[in-house]
Amino acid sequence: MVTPSADTRTALLRAAIEIAEADGVGAIGLREAARRAGLTHGAPYRHFDSQRSLVAAQAYLDQHPPVTHPQQLAAHRCIAHRAWNEWVLKRHDQYHRWLLPPAHLTDNLLYARESALGSAGITLLPRCLID
Repeated sequence: MVTPSADTRTALLRAAIEIAEADGVGAIGLREAARRAGLTHGAPYRHFDSQRSLVAAQAYLDQHPPVTHPQQLAAHRCIAHRAWNEWVLKRHDQYHRWLLPPAHLTDNLLYARESALGSAGITLLPRCLID
């Protein structure tokens, strides 16, 4: 049985993908995704742990050193969106900024997701494109 929470998450994910396909990934916003899904603007915050998460395929992670601190990303292939070429990551109570090398840039977050899931590296994605 599908719970109302699962229905809400699914509606938000579909709305975010529709926005990305129609207007580009730069247009994805939590308020707009909630509006298109017919939800309140606070709904995304109740159904996702954070706004962004690092994504990588298990096969990639198995072949590379573990990331236990943001500085260790230097040893990894990072897939960056042109709008997010600097990642701000939180570890415990500290924020870390990581300026990505321009080795693997894209203007398409769906491409970044598929590349990461295909073992091409690690990317940072909006939570609504992960689940």
